[in-house]
Amino acid sequence: MLFRSVAYNSSDGKTWQQKWNYTTPYVGSIRGREISSADLTNNGVDEVFGAHLRDHNTQYILVFNGTNGKELWNDSSNEANAQAIGDLNHNGIKSEIVSGGWSSFRAFLNNGTPLWASVSNPAYVNEFVVFDQDKNGFNDDFVYSNSPYGSGTSYIKVYNNNS
Repeated sequence: MLFRSVAYNSSDGKTWQQKWNYTTPYVGSIRGREISSADLTNNGVDEVFGAHLRDHNTQYILVFNGTNGKELWNDSSNEANAQAIGDLNHNGIKSEIVSGGWSSFRAFLNNGTPLWASVSNPAYVNEFVVFDQDKNGFNDDFVYSNSPYGSGTSYIKVYNNNS
């Protein structure tokens, strides 16, 4: 099975036309976990990015040009179940992606360069939200919820960027 991302647009909110579609070159069991959009490149057009699972053991992020659907970058070293966007490097632009999976979470610059990684998460990340919890003017703090492996306690954790 191939995974496919498709973008549609409408000028009136009633009539929709396909703008572009992308089919992964990966053959096997694959499914999309989450898909989002944001202007990662600060060019006025939202890029599309998604967390995907392939073959039940390889999770990755794909980032697409929002205009034409061309793949801009991908990363398969991350465990990508959920993701969010924020201003983690304090440059005034919300262009960094935070992503989490089975046991870790990572942050990437808008070009795919890893910003940081953590392996302190002992459970499956369900959802991320990046926000300005400490009111310092940057969306650089994040909260996530999880599901534990097997039995155990689910929890919500908030992380503050004190850099």
